[in-house]
Amino acid sequence: MNSLAQSGETYSERFIGSVHDESTVPLYQAALILMEKLSLMASEYARTFIGDPCEEKADPNESCDVYIWGSNSSHQLAEGTQDKILSPKLTRAFSNVQQVEAGQYCTFVVHTDGGISACGKGSYGRLGLGDSNNQATPRRLNLDAGVRRVSSSKGSDGHTIALSTAGQVYTWGDGDYGKLGHGNSVTQKYPKSIAGPLSGKTVRWVSAGYRHSACVTQEGELYTWGEGDYGRLGHGDSTSRNIPTLVRDIAGVGQVVCGSAHTLALSADGRTVWSFGSGDHGKLGHGDTAKVYRPRVIEALQGLTIRKLSTGTHVSFALAAHGQI
Repeated sequence: MNSLAQSGETYSERFIGSVHDESTVPLYQAALILMEKLSLMASEYARTFIGDPCEEKADPNESCDVYIWGSNSSHQLAEGTQDKILSPKLTRAFSNVQQVEAGQYCTFVVHTDGGISACGKGSYGRLGLGDSNNQATPRRLNLDAGVRRVSSSKGSDGHTIALSTAGQVYTWGDGDYGKLGHGNSVTQKYPKSIAGPLSGKTVRWVSAGYRHSACVTQEGELYTWGEGDYGRLGHGDSTSRNIPTLVRDIAGVGQVVCGSAHTLALSADGRTVWSFGSGDHGKLGHGDTAKVYRPRVIEALQGLTIRKLSTGTHVSFALAAHGQI
């Protein structure tokens, strides 16, 4: 096979070229040809997958078990005591779960019926329950819409974004830097829908960063808002925005994730990843540590089909279609 690889010729091409007018093919050789063709088709599929690599499709009738571990200092793990849990533990505190989201000292659960519950630290209204009290056990939010996805910040004073099944965006919690998108910096203790630029639009993805937020519409438009330093909003400057603002240098977006001071975006076909914001520690993936004020393609990921992105404070991750990270 090494000689085939060096020549660029496939086994089936060489074999078919040698049989000419023979009417039969030995079974083992036919099997080799079939295996090679299947391998080539699979490789091509991984490179050209045109479905939606960004959509999380959960079966509304299927619930998941939840395992918990770590700090329970604010009852964010709903385990009664405030002792640390040092290894993953199956919990029954969260029931009928489609999605679980760990925020800053708090936890959110999206249920199979579209409802959402919260527990943990309540300061700045981060739980969306109408007050600033801590909540030791999961309690349902008063939200007049079914929720399909929730994203909660891991820093600042805590804010959360929920995406409804109808494509509306709701935010609550600390409003500093305009990161709730309501045109001000006011703390919001109940879920409140974002109007303004998102009115009449169907949103398909949301992400809450440290001091900024982002969403993607059904048309593939990217909107960002909140603190703008380091260029994390992608508008070409360091100006903060208190309402969702269209990022004009990008289109065809399927997914966005907000880190501490940087942002990643993934195209709807999974073939292109952009990054912008703070480049400290090389987290933008451009081979340096420079700030980037507008979306810039990560060249090192070109040629791959990416299914999902994730960020930490100083790191970034991309999950490829063939399972590599």
